Amino acid sequence: MTADELELYFSSNPNTDWDIWLVQRASSTAPWGPPAIVNQLSSTSLDETPEVSADGLTMYLASDRPGGVVAGEHLWVSHRATRADPWSQPVPVTDFVGGDADISPSLQQDQLMMVFASQHGGDWDLYATTRRSTADPWGAPTALTTLNSTAFDWDPAVYRGGDSIVFASRRLNTSNSLFHATRGSAAEPFSAPQEATELDVLGNAADPWLSDDGHHIVFDSHGGPSRIYEAWR
Repeated sequence: MTADELELYFSSNPNTDWDIWLVQRASSTAPWGPPAIVNQLSSTSLDETPEVSADGLTMYLASDRPGGVVAGEHLWVSHRATRADPWSQPVPVTDFVGGDADISPSLQQDQLMMVFASQHGGDWDLYATTRRSTADPWGAPTALTTLNSTAFDWDPAVYRGGDSIVFASRRLNTSNSLFHATRGSAAEPFSAPQEATELDVLGNAADPWLSDDGHHIVFDSHGGPSRIYEAWR
């Protein structure tokens, strides 16, 4: 979601092809309008885990469309000049390739840090990359070792300036559960993650987004058909 909470992007496959969709609303308390596919961001390949910047002008997503840095699903980026403009044709993120596959990007609000999930030899773990300015390339990714386990760890969402994180993990069983962790500063490691049990009542919760103040969370749950949920604190 954008920081003003007026645009929400998600992936959906009503026609068996995962694409990027958008819903919009007039204010943060108004109802959402009807969903519409974002054709500029979608392809005939797998397109998922969209992450829009706080200002709504940059979009990262995971895709296995042709033309990537290497074969498989990796990160792509698109831009637009204003919120009224169409998105540019996505291009692959060439600054790095995290592993066998990279998905689920999450941007710090100033866009100087990005956390994402990367696959190495069959396991998914969380990695972070940073840059000095939005005009600079992303640096080499580093593993967030205090968050990762021997199970799948993915779908991160950073907030509070990058010092707090919520992510999905299968460390408890074969279903996703949401975990959260904090740190004192970007120079420190994250604390040991704790399960967000209040969000797992629906079963198989994943792919969270949080407002930067941490008061509003949006996530999907697969207790039955995949649906989008939200909660506040």
